[in-house]
Amino acid sequence: MSSYLSFSATPIEIFTAERRRIDSATGFFFGHGTGSVFLVTNWHVVTGRKPQKPAISERGGAIPVWATIKYHRFVGDGHYSPGAVDQLEFRLNDETGERPTWLEHPTYRNKADVVCIRLPKQYFDPDAPRVWRHLEESDFEITYRPKVMHDAFVIGYPWGLTGGGTALPIFKRGSVASEPAVPHRGLPRFLIDCRTAGGMSGAPVIGATSGLWGSGAGISNSDIIGTVMGFIGVYSGRLEAEELDAFAEAQPAISEIGLVWRPEIVTEIITGGVSGRRLSELT
Repeated sequence: MSSYLSFSATPIEIFTAERRRIDSATGFFFGHGTGSVFLVTNWHVVTGRKPQKPAISERGGAIPVWATIKYHRFVGDGHYSPGAVDQLEFRLNDETGERPTWLEHPTYRNKADVVCIRLPKQYFDPDAPRVWRHLEESDFEITYRPKVMHDAFVIGYPWGLTGGGTALPIFKRGSVASEPAVPHRGLPRFLIDCRTAGGMSGAPVIGATSGLWGSGAGISNSDIIGTVMGFIGVYSGRLEAEELDAFAEAQPAISEIGLVWRPEIVTEIITGGVSGRRLSELT
């Protein structure tokens, strides 16, 4: 299972129209029974702006226009090779920021720090010879629900580092730190306690628990003894001081508290998402 998860994430590099590199982040591949594969990452990754302050560029006015991702390909008999890596470049926007290519949430729009980008079918058709394994909700224990104190694994690229080969991710382990079913500050997200780093924004988060997992009361034949896992959301960075109505001096105390957007945000964007807003519309 761990190697399957490793092949689901990808490093992302962001460039200006002139191909000047301005940032690195994480994304992952996700399918939802639509016949397409989507790249999922954060809204702040593709815009260079914080959802709390969307009108202000965090990159000195630089507009993200191009992105590259890396993925492993088949090398025969349905097998992947860590060293067999391809790179795909695609547009995020035009040079003025007025033609975004991503989908965002139909209700929350940029307040939800998650976007989905439909990838070219010729590269990511599940039957094609080149494909990274994409996450599906059905790949996990269907009854799993994260709870406080469960393990939470953030699968990404801290500081742009890889975990072997040229595109395999690094797994950072933490724990669910707030009740996932209770919206954090009125939004469909929750907190994790995990020592993450820059470059991991947009990473998938996998929850896990070991022991007896079942329906609740008593023990039945359908209960599971062992470890169960589930896709529990999209990591979007550490909780920042302005989210607490505080100043920068609060940052060290909360540097290990991270934000995770619930998984239904991803499926709602894929099934009913709207085109991203032009940068000139952000206020």
